[in-house]
Amino acid sequence: MIKTSIFIFVRFLAAATMQLVISRIPGVLSVGTPTEHAAEDSGCTCPTNSLGPILSCAADTCTYSLQVTYWIGYQPGTNGTSLLFSECPTGYCYSNGTQPNFIVPVNGTREQLDGLICGGQYRTGLVCGECVAGTAPAINSDTFTCVQCSPGDARLNVLYYILAVYIPLLVIFLCIIVLNIKLTTGPANAFILYAQIVSSTFGLTADGQIPLSSISPHSGRLVNSYKVPYNLFNLQVFGNLLPPLCIGTELNTMDIISLKYLEAVFPLLVIILIVVLLKFQRCIGRGGTTCCAVRHRWKCSLLPALAAFLLLSYNRFCFIAAQVIAPQPIWDLEHNQVITSAYFEATFALNDAMYVVRYALPTFLILITFVLLLPLLLLDYPLKWLEKCCVRYECVSRHISSANIHVLLDVFQGCFKDNRRFFAGMYFLFRLSMYITYASTDAWILQYIVQQFLVTGYIVLLAVYLPYKNKLLNYIDILIFTNLAFLNMLTIYIMWALQSTDPISDARIAFFIQYVFVIMPGVCMVGYVAYNIFVCVSRHSNITMLEKPIGQLELVSNVEQSIKNPPNDEIDVLLDRATLGKTYMS
Repeated sequence: MIKTSIFIFVRFLAAATMQLVISRIPGVLSVGTPTEHAAEDSGCTCPTNSLGPILSCAADTCTYSLQVTYWIGYQPGTNGTSLLFSECPTGYCYSNGTQPNFIVPVNGTREQLDGLICGGQYRTGLVCGECVAGTAPAINSDTFTCVQCSPGDARLNVLYYILAVYIPLLVIFLCIIVLNIKLTTGPANAFILYAQIVSSTFGLTADGQIPLSSISPHSGRLVNSYKVPYNLFNLQVFGNLLPPLCIGTELNTMDIISLKYLEAVFPLLVIILIVVLLKFQRCIGRGGTTCCAVRHRWKCSLLPALAAFLLLSYNRFCFIAAQVIAPQPIWDLEHNQVITSAYFEATFALNDAMYVVRYALPTFLILITFVLLLPLLLLDYPLKWLEKCCVRYECVSRHISSANIHVLLDVFQGCFKDNRRFFAGMYFLFRLSMYITYASTDAWILQYIVQQFLVTGYIVLLAVYLPYKNKLLNYIDILIFTNLAFLNMLTIYIMWALQSTDPISDARIAFFIQYVFVIMPGVCMVGYVAYNIFVCVSRHSNITMLEKPIGQLELVSNVEQSIKNPPNDEIDVLLDRATLGKTYMS
């Protein structure tokens, strides 16, 4: 019955999406053959059909009406006279808040168009890809805002950024290690995926294409109210709460994006440092039982911490890589593609040697190491090829055994049925597919349509396979992915509603419905965590000492006595025996 209901809903979802797309796409961008006419006494020539981002042309005033989400201008460094256009990255081009268009001169010079479209954001160049002299992109801005910058300010801002980003990350992962927090069990798995996706590719603003201020004056604060806590799962802590910080006068946008890889890899560096310290403590602390017990406890907590790093940093690596390799197609007004450049720094062509060496090549190495390897291991669960590799190459097996890798993968796969363990890899591949869509689609509408079908397809997979051992988790995950699909549909609807005859009322209602749905999983997760904390505290407060059989008491006494005075080279063995003895006693 539940499966039937899910299939009916999915069919409705797909049909509604297709109907929405078919009925609305022709009105998004009208591109026609340029048929020109001259206005009387004006000296201006206007096309009769809309071309590219030009909504209309007023021959009497010699002006174009241009969509605010687009850039129009000439290629720098050339003597070209034909206009080019491209979709602007969020925050790069002129925006007047509530109006869907703005006016530019028909015969505007390169400097005029550059000043009108890019100047308000302290930007210049092709698709407003560069910051003007005396400014630099902010490292803690999602839109890479260009801010005034001096060498003295940059050095001070580095300290602020470390205090706001790296110190909180250090505290978070130390808490995960000390408290032995597991993020891959229960409903946390799907919720973390939901929080990561909603705060990145499923943004309610359609990647800046929806002017929220035109919907409600409070919409910006509402978005921040869910995005700030959800961004914790993207390893973005307090950096976005600070004013834009410039950390280098000579850094461009691609440099800033690449530096964010350090945020993603920082938790791994913390874990490696703790492992090194534990090794050092093992050498100098053989005479102390307490130190040895602490080392044993921390060693047991490193596996969940490593799993937390892989879970949280994976999404961050994918997002940064997508920003680096995302293409920016630039067309002429007849919609012929002229240039393909980097999306966030249009001054770099994708075949530019500097771009390839400094940004693309390191990104591909990171994709292979941190992005592709983990899903492949999780999908191919028996790991027979890995066992053969360990047998063949003894130098590898001495340091990395297939048994140790099985233990790590079981942290992700343990909650799935034995014949459905590959689904752990599917969750990571779903994240990757979202960012491939984000990077490869050249229009936001296409991105959201592809996302809709990906989410719908995943709902079908969950409904067919029901991969979790716990049936309730299957239905929770289906509800969470259904929530994603509904949010995506509403985002598409809001953008189209803003182009209708009465846009604000329809868009405002849809936005508030969307906001309720986007915070609902977060509220439920907070309630789930609070309930478990309450149960844990109550259970420990009500525990009383029970009398134990004499045999068990003697076993524990002998083990504890052996721990107090152990031989120097047998501490680890006795700790393991003590643990087994107490487990048997309980």
